[in-house]
Formats: sequence, structure tokens, C-alpha cells
Amino acid sequence: NKAAEKDMDFAMLDSLIGIFCTLEECAAVLNLDADTVVKKVKEKYGIPFSVFFKRKNAHGRASLRRRQFELSKTNPALSIWLGKQYLNQKDHQDIGFGEGTTKINVEYVSDDSKNKSDECISKE
Repeated sequence: NKAAEKDMDFAMLDSLIGIFCTLEECAAVLNLDADTVVKKVKEKYGIPFSVFFKRKNAHGRASLRRRQFELSKTNPALSIWLGKQYLNQKDHQDIGFGEGTTKINVEYVSDDSKNKSDECISKE
């Protein structure tokens, strides 16, 4: 729709959504009201802004993910982070008892149990 395109830079809108700008941020950059942006998207594409936004935002996420994977080839820290995020990898710390350590058992006593014990002792 040429009328919708006349007042709004759709390429700029695509780019802004692709870098995770909100509707309000996009409208501010385009120097338009948020309702006008929503209306123009509906006029041009025939879909609600929320659908348009999800599609364009998904492209941005895919682009970011692709760039992170490329960077992870030369950045071990990023590679480790990606493994933790997407492969459920974790840092494991082995805490155990070796030679020369003393194992201490700690028992929790609730206030109710303590009060009952005190009563039993005082009755004796």
C-alpha cells in the first residue's frame, strides 16, 4: 500500500525491531505515534502489529545467535556460555571428604522439639 509507505520508513522499522527495539522506541525513531506505526503495519501487510513484531524480532534473535556462534569459535568464554545456555552444561565442583578432614554431623532442632525436651527434663 503506497499510502502506508508514504509516511513511514518500513526498512528502518524492520531494522529497529531486529535489534530488539520496542514499539515505543521504533515510533520515537520514526518520529511517529505508536498507534500510527501499528496502523501503518496493518495497512501495508494486513496483519496485526504483534504478529509483524514477532516475525521481525525472531529474525533479530536468529541473527544474534548466528553471530554468537561465529564468535564462539575464537572466544572460549562465549563457547562455554553457549554450552551452558543451550546444552545444559554446568560447572561441577566436587566437594568431598578426603584424608585429614573431619566429618561433622549437624542436626536441626525446631523450637517445638526444644521446648518439649525442656519440659521432659524439668519433669524428671
